[in-house]
Amino acid sequence: MTETPLSDHFKVPPLDGSLCVPEVYDWHYIHNADRPIFVYSEREDGPTTYVTYGEFVPALHRAGRLISCELNINADGDRGDYPVVAVLSTADTISTFTLLVGMLRLGIIGFPISPRFSAPVIAHLLQKTGATDVFVSLESPRVHQLARDSISLVVSQSNGEKAEEIRIHPVPLFSDIYRKDLPFEPIRKKNYALSSTALIVHSSNSSSEYPKAIPWSVRMQSQHSTIPAKSSHDLRGVIFSCHSIELFHTLGLFFLFWVPTSGMIMATFKPSSPAVKPTSDLAFTGIQSSKSTYVLTHTRFLEAWSQESSKVAHLRTLKAVLSGGKILKKSVGDFLANQGVSLCNMYGSTECGQISAMPSGTHAAALNSPFTNLTLECDAESQGREWEYFQLNPQCGARFIDQGNSSFHLVVVDSGAQTIPISNTTYMGEDACTTGDVLVPHPTKPNHWKVLGRIDDQIMLCTGEVVNPVQLENLVCASQFVNAAVIFGRSRTHLGVLVELAEPIDTDARVVEKAKNLIWPGIQALNSSSPPHCHISREMIIFVKAEKPLPYNPKGSPKRASVLLQYQQEIDSCYEGAADLLLADIRNSANKNTENISHVLSEALQHSSGPKNLLPGAKALKEVFQSFIARIL
Repeated sequence: MTETPLSDHFKVPPLDGSLCVPEVYDWHYIHNADRPIFVYSEREDGPTTYVTYGEFVPALHRAGRLISCELNINADGDRGDYPVVAVLSTADTISTFTLLVGMLRLGIIGFPISPRFSAPVIAHLLQKTGATDVFVSLESPRVHQLARDSISLVVSQSNGEKAEEIRIHPVPLFSDIYRKDLPFEPIRKKNYALSSTALIVHSSNSSSEYPKAIPWSVRMQSQHSTIPAKSSHDLRGVIFSCHSIELFHTLGLFFLFWVPTSGMIMATFKPSSPAVKPTSDLAFTGIQSSKSTYVLTHTRFLEAWSQESSKVAHLRTLKAVLSGGKILKKSVGDFLANQGVSLCNMYGSTECGQISAMPSGTHAAALNSPFTNLTLECDAESQGREWEYFQLNPQCGARFIDQGNSSFHLVVVDSGAQTIPISNTTYMGEDACTTGDVLVPHPTKPNHWKVLGRIDDQIMLCTGEVVNPVQLENLVCASQFVNAAVIFGRSRTHLGVLVELAEPIDTDARVVEKAKNLIWPGIQALNSSSPPHCHISREMIIFVKAEKPLPYNPKGSPKRASVLLQYQQEIDSCYEGAADLLLADIRNSANKNTENISHVLSEALQHSSGPKNLLPGAKALKEVFQSFIARIL
């Protein structure tokens, strides 16, 4: 390990497809041995340590040989029928990254699995992929037990026929694979057929009972490796904070392909066993200590950082702050963008691959950024809205099916430059993969899009809970005063409802309150028969305006995507006002006596959601907090 990089010049590897991803890493050992691939620091004011390609490449080959010994296979033999090997790891980022690239170089099919999944889910994935071995972080007793429980379920569900073959192996430690006292023994070059599977990746489990196991081919990983080279950002020598990265999620795994072709330097926590568990504070300290200029992070971390002016001030100096997966809260995104933070949306899926550019065009130029010419121009009034859009990856075969309401259903086809991992539909006679997402284009900027919602109407809250709106809408529509209802709340903390009354009303506040009283019994029925995350408060009721009638489909139901687009402004305003009103109720009721905390919160919630029968003591307080959190988190 070195304290400073030994060379400032990064030689770009061939990007013409002549080298697959593991071969690109080998290429760097010859041409960029003194260039760093990782950087870490123990503390904010401490020295930084770099891991160079000259150190990384021997380590990945060493990891491959350790794996081959554990599996009892010939590391220098033909790739042939190498097994599917699962990885259930909580090890540090550098060790896990090295392990996965070592698997790619060895030629076995690695399958990283989230250690947050339950044993039944992991057992399902092991069965579906036919995995014969699992590498596990043995320093974590919980993960080790999780692996054992998962394998036991496989055994019980398969009558012991094949499950007996699933073996547990230890994930190699950093100290095992980064050893300077051992000679470099390169694994013999393999024949990587482009159509063969290189890696298996599971989906996020957001729209089905179990996550899907999706094979990623050698061709796909090579094609995806060129995406950063086609963006407007030059990432050579850029320090890219990946302190929040997870190498079992799609976005994290793309970095296996992007790092060696872009020349970026991944900033991580110091390798350790057990690994550092990322928190918003630790991740932010890592950004500062590594002197990162680009950041990939969780939206929940961004939301926490937005609460501290000193952190916002530092984010403003960065060239880009990337996030993906869960959508950033609109109020937080608007605030950060208006503060000058360069936000950048990442959009893609396990099934379709990367859809947005890497990085996408940023929004709200960093005040001292030399990259302002690469930033989308937006005036002060529209700046808060710009960050919601992403720039389309130019090599992605995106196809947009017009929904007839200025919104489009996105499907992805093979473009020649980018292969889709799987096909689950057709488009114009071509194999295609549907995203299930409805998008809207930017009004003035070509190839910039915003995700509006799901084509299948399911609503996923930002808490991860999924809501089927149809059942809730039926409860609201049971009232004689209601003609139609549309539940909304995608990527929010709680639900709301847009109600079309049998007789339209005006917007006078007193008239609106009377209308809420009329339909309130139906809302109470919904709240009493549904889990907390499905509850609707009085503040989250919007009424259809006479001048903005709902569009209907031929079956007589509101066209959900059109409705959400038409009433987006009212929905955004509703969320912004609801939390303020509830907090005002609490402040007006509070008397700083901790014995009355449950009473204070109960009164506020009774106002918004109806009466609740509370039991005295801790149980009551717990129930009130659960409902409270569901409202204003």
